[in-house]
Amino acid sequence: MRFANLARLKLCKAVVALCWKLVVTIGSLSGLVKARLVEQQTKSHRIRISRRALTDRSEVRVYIGLGISEKTDAGTQIQATMKSLSCEVTINKPVQHVWDYVNNPGNLQLWLNDFVRYEHLTGDQQDPKAGDTSAHTYSQNGKEFTMKETITAIDPPHHIKLFMSSNWFDMNIVNTFEAVSDSKTRLFAGADFVRLGWVMKIFMLFSSTAKMQADHERQIQTLKRLIEAQPV
Repeated sequence: MRFANLARLKLCKAVVALCWKLVVTIGSLSGLVKARLVEQQTKSHRIRISRRALTDRSEVRVYIGLGISEKTDAGTQIQATMKSLSCEVTINKPVQHVWDYVNNPGNLQLWLNDFVRYEHLTGDQQDPKAGDTSAHTYSQNGKEFTMKETITAIDPPHHIKLFMSSNWFDMNIVNTFEAVSDSKTRLFAGADFVRLGWVMKIFMLFSSTAKMQADHERQIQTLKRLIEAQPV
């Protein structure tokens, strides 16, 4: 009996030691994550990007962040954060033509990154209104995920605001169309993350703002080329 009690005592000590190591390890990881969060937030407030405006033929001004901090004739100074992306591009087509192409579900797979398919859920697809919904399916690394799109505001052919929701994150999409002339349109495409799931929070810690910006810019540049290649 004595040896049995001794064995139990040794086992209890071993379990306590193991639990203590686990607590210390979790505490260390938590500290690292918090430090990384603070570092990321600090950097996000310090980043300033200046980009020179290009000619009208290929003009692209990209704003990353919650807003434009300063704008000059020579270029645009902007503040970068991890939760907001936006792009402004001038397209050499009439505003109605640009609106129709951007809001045609049949064209989404041609310019939206990782887009797989579109499914209309509610509302009149020929006469969209606020409250209409649809499902957008994307594929990343061989795995598909679906986002529900809800139109929250629409004013054809000038403005549309969408709310995209999924298990991973929620975001607001704002597209504004401005007629610069009868044959030229300024398109502003903005995306603001409004909720991040825990997986996306971890992803955001280690993702590059510059890469997110570059991906967004390439996407809108592809859209510009596709629209300008279409006959009016």
